[in-house]
Amino acid sequence: MSAKGAMSLVKAGFLSVYCDRSMLVVDFFIATSVPFVIQLLIWSRAVFPENELQETYALPEIYLYYAAALALNRLNNAYDLIARISGHVSHGLIECFQVKPVSYMLYNAALFFGESLLYYVPPFIVAVFVVFYKGEVVGAVGFLCLLLLSQVLCFLLGYAIAAFVYWTVKPDALLSLNVIMFSAASGALLPVAFWPGWLQPAMRYNPFRLAIGGPAEFLVKPSMSLALELLSLYVYWGAALLIWVFVVSKVVRVKYAGAGG
Repeated sequence: MSAKGAMSLVKAGFLSVYCDRSMLVVDFFIATSVPFVIQLLIWSRAVFPENELQETYALPEIYLYYAAALALNRLNNAYDLIARISGHVSHGLIECFQVKPVSYMLYNAALFFGESLLYYVPPFIVAVFVVFYKGEVVGAVGFLCLLLLSQVLCFLLGYAIAAFVYWTVKPDALLSLNVIMFSAASGALLPVAFWPGWLQPAMRYNPFRLAIGGPAEFLVKPSMSLALELLSLYVYWGAALLIWVFVVSKVVRVKYAGAGG
Protein backbone atom coordinates (compact mmCIF):
# COMPACT_ATOMS: atom_id res chain seq x y z
CA MET A 1 0.00 0.00 0.00
CA SER A 2 1.38 3.41 -0.96
CA ALA A 3 1.68 6.25 1.54
CA LYS A 4 -0.98 8.18 -0.38
CA GLY A 5 -3.37 5.24 -0.20
CA ALA A 6 -2.74 4.80 3.51
CA MET A 7 -3.41 8.50 4.14
CA SER A 8 -6.66 8.24 2.19
CA LEU A 9 -7.79 5.41 4.47
CA VAL A 10 -6.72 7.34 7.56
CA LYS A 11 -8.75 10.31 6.32
CA ALA A 12 -11.74 8.09 5.63
CA GLY A 13 -11.56 6.67 9.15
CA PHE A 14 -11.26 10.17 10.63
CA LEU A 15 -14.25 11.49 8.68
CA SER A 16 -16.39 8.48 9.62
CA VAL A 17 -16.01 9.51 13.26
CA TYR A 18 -16.05 13.28 12.75
CA CYS A 19 -19.32 13.19 10.79
CA ASP A 20 -21.11 11.37 13.61
CA ARG A 21 -21.46 14.46 15.82
CA SER A 22 -23.92 12.87 18.26
CA MET A 23 -21.47 10.04 19.01
CA LEU A 24 -18.70 12.58 19.54
CA VAL A 25 -20.80 14.39 22.13
CA VAL A 26 -21.57 11.13 23.92
CA ASP A 27 -17.95 9.92 23.86
CA PHE A 28 -16.26 13.20 24.81
CA PHE A 29 -18.64 14.43 27.47
CA ILE A 30 -21.00 11.74 28.77
CA ALA A 31 -18.96 8.52 28.41
CA THR A 32 -15.86 10.18 29.88
CA SER A 33 -17.16 12.71 32.40
CA VAL A 34 -19.83 10.56 34.08
CA PRO A 35 -17.44 7.66 34.96
CA PHE A 36 -14.89 10.20 36.24
CA VAL A 37 -17.47 11.84 38.53
CA ILE A 38 -18.46 8.40 39.81
CA GLN A 39 -14.82 7.53 40.54
CA LEU A 40 -14.35 10.92 42.24
CA LEU A 41 -17.30 10.29 44.55
CA ILE A 42 -16.24 6.71 45.32
CA TRP A 43 -12.65 7.53 46.21
CA SER A 44 -13.27 10.83 48.01
CA ARG A 45 -16.25 9.71 50.11
CA ALA A 46 -15.67 5.99 50.68
CA VAL A 47 -12.00 5.15 50.19
CA PHE A 48 -9.97 8.27 50.98
CA PRO A 49 -12.19 10.36 53.28
CA GLU A 50 -9.17 11.86 55.01
CA ASN A 51 -7.05 12.30 51.85
CA GLU A 52 -4.43 9.99 53.37
CA LEU A 53 -1.84 7.99 51.48
CA GLN A 54 -2.83 4.50 50.40
CA GLU A 55 -0.55 2.12 48.48
CA THR A 56 1.72 5.06 47.47
CA TYR A 57 -1.19 6.98 45.90
CA ALA A 58 -2.64 10.18 47.34
CA LEU A 59 -6.19 11.24 46.52
CA PRO A 60 -5.18 13.88 43.89
CA GLU A 61 -3.01 11.26 42.20
CA ILE A 62 -5.96 8.86 42.09
CA TYR A 63 -8.04 11.55 40.37
CA LEU A 64 -5.27 12.15 37.85
CA TYR A 65 -4.85 8.42 37.23
CA TYR A 66 -8.53 7.91 36.48
CA ALA A 67 -8.70 11.02 34.30
CA ALA A 68 -5.88 9.58 32.17
CA ALA A 69 -7.23 6.01 32.26
CA LEU A 70 -10.73 7.06 31.17
CA ALA A 71 -9.32 9.19 28.35
CA LEU A 72 -7.16 6.26 27.21
CA ASN A 73 -10.13 3.93 27.47
CA ARG A 74 -11.91 6.00 24.83
CA LEU A 75 -8.80 6.23 22.64
CA ASN A 76 -7.74 2.58 22.76
CA ASN A 77 -10.88 0.73 21.78
CA ALA A 78 -10.72 -2.28 19.46
CA TYR A 79 -14.48 -2.92 19.50
CA ASP A 80 -15.17 -1.46 16.04
CA LEU A 81 -12.11 -3.20 14.58
CA ILE A 82 -13.36 -6.63 15.67
CA ALA A 83 -16.90 -5.87 14.49
CA ARG A 84 -15.65 -4.68 11.09
CA ILE A 85 -13.54 -7.79 10.47
CA SER A 86 -16.46 -9.98 11.54
CA GLY A 87 -18.69 -8.19 9.04
CA HIS A 88 -16.19 -8.81 6.27
CA VAL A 89 -16.03 -12.51 7.15
CA SER A 90 -19.77 -13.07 7.57
CA HIS A 91 -20.59 -11.23 4.32
CA GLY A 92 -17.87 -12.95 2.31
CA LEU A 93 -15.90 -9.75 1.67
CA ILE A 94 -12.48 -11.06 2.75
CA GLU A 95 -11.98 -12.51 -0.73
CA CYS A 96 -12.24 -9.01 -2.19
CA PHE A 97 -9.21 -7.93 -0.17
CA GLN A 98 -7.25 -11.11 -0.90
CA VAL A 99 -7.30 -10.48 -4.66
CA LYS A 100 -6.14 -6.86 -4.31
CA PRO A 101 -2.55 -5.66 -3.84
CA VAL A 102 -3.44 -4.30 -0.42
CA SER A 103 -2.48 -5.82 2.92
CA TYR A 104 -5.68 -6.48 4.83
CA MET A 105 -3.88 -5.81 8.11
CA LEU A 106 -2.53 -2.45 6.90
CA TYR A 107 -5.96 -1.56 5.53
CA ASN A 108 -7.52 -2.10 8.95
CA ALA A 109 -4.62 -0.35 10.70
CA ALA A 110 -5.07 2.79 8.60
CA LEU A 111 -8.80 2.91 9.34
CA PHE A 112 -8.20 2.17 13.03
CA PHE A 113 -5.71 5.02 13.47
CA GLY A 114 -7.89 7.40 11.46
CA GLU A 115 -10.89 6.64 13.64
CA SER A 116 -8.75 7.29 16.74
CA LEU A 117 -7.38 10.72 15.80
CA LEU A 118 -10.07 12.80 17.50
CA TYR A 119 -9.75 10.73 20.66
CA TYR A 120 -6.19 11.96 21.16
CA VAL A 121 -7.69 15.25 22.36
CA PRO A 122 -8.75 14.16 25.90
CA PRO A 123 -5.38 12.53 26.78
CA PHE A 124 -3.59 15.60 25.40
CA ILE A 125 -5.74 17.86 27.61
CA VAL A 126 -4.89 15.73 30.64
CA ALA A 127 -1.15 15.97 29.82
CA VAL A 128 -1.35 19.77 29.41
CA PHE A 129 -3.18 20.03 32.73
CA VAL A 130 -0.37 18.09 34.44
CA VAL A 131 2.28 20.40 32.97
CA PHE A 132 0.58 23.67 33.91
CA TYR A 133 -0.95 22.79 37.25
CA LYS A 134 1.40 20.14 38.61
CA GLY A 135 4.59 21.26 36.88
CA GLU A 136 5.41 17.67 35.88
CA VAL A 137 6.94 17.76 32.40
CA VAL A 138 8.65 14.34 32.31
CA GLY A 139 5.49 12.44 33.14
CA ALA A 140 3.42 14.40 30.60
CA VAL A 141 5.92 14.03 27.75
CA GLY A 142 6.44 10.33 28.48
CA PHE A 143 2.68 9.86 28.66
CA LEU A 144 2.19 11.42 25.22
CA CYS A 145 4.96 9.26 23.75
CA LEU A 146 3.43 6.13 25.28
CA LEU A 147 0.11 7.02 23.65
CA LEU A 148 1.52 6.07 20.26
CA LEU A 149 2.84 2.73 21.53
CA SER A 150 -0.45 2.05 23.32
CA GLN A 151 -2.36 2.64 20.08
CA VAL A 152 -0.17 0.21 18.16
CA LEU A 153 -0.53 -2.43 20.86
CA CYS A 154 -4.29 -1.90 21.08
CA PHE A 155 -4.59 -2.48 17.33
CA LEU A 156 -2.50 -5.65 17.54
CA LEU A 157 -4.60 -6.91 20.46
CA GLY A 158 -7.84 -6.21 18.60
CA TYR A 159 -6.56 -7.76 15.39
CA ALA A 160 -5.34 -10.84 17.27
CA ILE A 161 -8.72 -11.28 18.97
CA ALA A 162 -10.51 -10.70 15.65
CA ALA A 163 -8.52 -13.59 14.12
CA PHE A 164 -10.84 -15.99 15.94
CA VAL A 165 -13.77 -14.58 13.99
CA TYR A 166 -12.77 -16.82 11.07
CA TRP A 167 -13.95 -19.73 13.23
CA THR A 168 -16.77 -18.09 15.22
CA VAL A 169 -18.04 -15.92 12.29
CA LYS A 170 -20.32 -14.03 14.69
CA PRO A 171 -18.43 -11.52 16.87
CA ASP A 172 -20.60 -11.50 20.02
CA ALA A 173 -18.35 -13.69 22.19
CA LEU A 174 -15.18 -11.95 20.98
CA LEU A 175 -16.64 -8.48 21.56
CA SER A 176 -17.65 -9.49 25.08
CA LEU A 177 -14.15 -10.86 25.70
CA ASN A 178 -12.66 -7.60 24.40
CA VAL A 179 -14.83 -5.48 26.72
CA ILE A 180 -14.16 -7.67 29.76
CA MET A 181 -10.39 -7.79 29.30
CA PHE A 182 -10.04 -4.08 28.59
CA SER A 183 -12.23 -3.29 31.59
CA ALA A 184 -10.73 -5.67 34.16
CA ALA A 185 -7.13 -6.35 33.10
CA SER A 186 -6.10 -3.02 31.60
CA GLY A 187 -5.94 -0.93 34.78
CA ALA A 188 -9.11 0.99 33.97
CA LEU A 189 -10.73 -0.52 37.06
CA LEU A 190 -7.83 -0.25 39.55
CA PRO A 191 -4.12 0.61 39.44
CA VAL A 192 -1.80 -2.39 39.75
CA ALA A 193 -0.80 -1.44 43.31
CA PHE A 194 -4.38 -1.83 44.56
CA TRP A 195 -4.80 -5.47 43.49
CA PRO A 196 -4.02 -8.30 45.93
CA GLY A 197 -0.35 -9.26 45.98
CA TRP A 198 -0.92 -12.71 44.47
CA LEU A 199 -2.77 -11.12 41.52
CA GLN A 200 -0.42 -8.21 40.87
CA PRO A 201 1.99 -10.09 38.53
CA ALA A 202 -0.89 -10.97 36.20
CA MET A 203 -2.19 -7.40 36.28
CA ARG A 204 1.29 -5.95 35.76
CA TYR A 205 2.53 -8.08 32.86
CA ASN A 206 -0.59 -8.69 30.78
CA PRO A 207 -0.75 -6.82 27.44
CA PHE A 208 -4.02 -4.99 28.19
CA ARG A 209 -2.30 -2.93 30.88
CA LEU A 210 -0.11 -1.42 28.18
CA ALA A 211 -3.13 0.09 26.45
CA ILE A 212 -4.48 1.99 29.47
CA GLY A 213 -2.97 1.47 32.90
CA GLY A 214 0.72 1.64 31.99
CA PRO A 215 0.69 5.12 30.39
CA ALA A 216 -1.63 6.42 33.14
CA GLU A 217 0.76 5.15 35.83
CA PHE A 218 3.71 6.87 34.14
CA LEU A 219 1.81 10.16 33.99
CA VAL A 220 1.13 10.05 37.72
CA LYS A 221 4.44 8.59 38.92
CA PRO A 222 7.12 8.81 36.21
CA SER A 223 10.35 6.93 36.82
CA MET A 224 13.13 5.33 34.81
CA SER A 225 12.33 1.87 36.17
CA LEU A 226 8.68 2.15 35.11
CA ALA A 227 9.68 3.47 31.68
CA LEU A 228 12.05 0.53 31.12
CA GLU A 229 9.43 -1.93 32.36
CA LEU A 230 6.77 -0.57 30.00
CA LEU A 231 9.07 -0.36 26.99
CA SER A 232 10.23 -3.93 27.55
CA LEU A 233 6.62 -5.11 27.71
CA TYR A 234 5.70 -3.18 24.56
CA VAL A 235 8.54 -4.89 22.68
CA TYR A 236 7.71 -8.34 24.07
CA TRP A 237 3.96 -8.23 23.51
CA GLY A 238 4.27 -6.40 20.19
CA ALA A 239 6.54 -9.14 18.84
CA ALA A 240 4.37 -11.93 20.32
CA LEU A 241 1.18 -10.52 18.80
CA LEU A 242 2.81 -9.98 15.41
CA ILE A 243 3.98 -13.60 15.37
CA TRP A 244 0.49 -14.76 16.36
CA VAL A 245 -1.13 -12.68 13.59
CA PHE A 246 1.39 -13.98 11.05
CA VAL A 247 0.78 -17.62 12.01
CA VAL A 248 -3.00 -17.22 11.99
CA SER A 249 -2.95 -15.48 8.60
CA LYS A 250 -1.13 -18.50 7.15
CA VAL A 251 -3.64 -20.90 8.66
CA VAL A 252 -6.61 -18.85 7.49
CA ARG A 253 -5.44 -18.84 3.89
CA VAL A 254 -5.58 -22.63 3.87
CA LYS A 255 -8.60 -23.29 6.06
CA TYR A 256 -10.93 -20.33 5.41
CA ALA A 257 -14.03 -20.92 3.31
CA GLY A 258 -16.15 -17.93 2.33
CA ALA A 259 -19.27 -17.29 4.37
CA GLY A 260 -22.10 -15.30 2.88
CA GLY A 261 -21.84 -13.49 -0.43
